[in-house]
Amino acid sequence: MGRYIGIDLGTTSITALTFDTVSGQVEARFTASNTAETTSPEDRDRGRSEWDIARMIYAATDLLGALAQNRMESVDGIGVTGQQHGMTLIDNQDRPLMPF
Repeated sequence: MGRYIGIDLGTTSITALTFDTVSGQVEARFTASNTAETTSPEDRDRGRSEWDIARMIYAATDLLGALAQNRMESVDGIGVTGQQHGMTLIDNQDRPLMPF
């Protein structure tokens, strides 16, 4: 038990926070708008959705940097949640091969 980081990659926003399981308190929380959607109007009309995964990763990384400014001494784990029914393929150097 101790300090954990949570990251939520949502469709409207991306949030990162630190949570202390001993006190039950959120220590810090940062949220940014998710501006990574690249869906064309035609695809949206078909019920499809595409996202620029690199932009989402950069946004999450920026939020993690903001958390690090709060002098975290240690982190016991990281949990990530995200949009359901989504995936992207990556190459052997962890680069996205397609939109999310």
